[in-house]
Amino acid sequence: MKLVPRTIPGKILAVIAGLVLLLIVIAVAQGASKTNLSNASAATSGSSATATATPASAKAVKHTVRLVVTGSPADVTYGHGGTSTHGTVPMDKTEPLTGSVTDYSLIAVLGDQGGVVKVKIYIDGKLIAHAKATGAFQSADALAGKNPFTDQWENSLGG
Repeated sequence: MKLVPRTIPGKILAVIAGLVLLLIVIAVAQGASKTNLSNASAATSGSSATATATPASAKAVKHTVRLVVTGSPADVTYGHGGTSTHGTVPMDKTEPLTGSVTDYSLIAVLGDQGGVVKVKIYIDGKLIAHAKATGAFQSADALAGKNPFTDQWENSLGG
């Protein structure tokens, strides 16, 4: 059996499939969360228990994403939730994460001159996803996703 290297369209298809799967998991988790909240509300209605409101400022925790791209010239694309922004090599960009962001992607595609490019995604200073590409028209794809069950960020592409 001869192994054939993955092409750029194959990698892009894999990234898209991963994003679709992530969105399905998130939708299912949000539906379960709403059901649990409704059940909890129904269980406590009519009881004499009173809830204490927590100020919004106490809940607001600031999180950041850091995107790092190093190496040869490449076409860089990054974003979250279907957004797409272009960058250049080298790139070291830090921006705030809002509470609704559940995924972040970073892709660098080498041109016909080839070379080597590395991409890394850090969430709150912790390396979550990274990739490396070598050669003409190869891509380094990193996808960080927030696990809806553990509420932890993880490498959505494995590895």
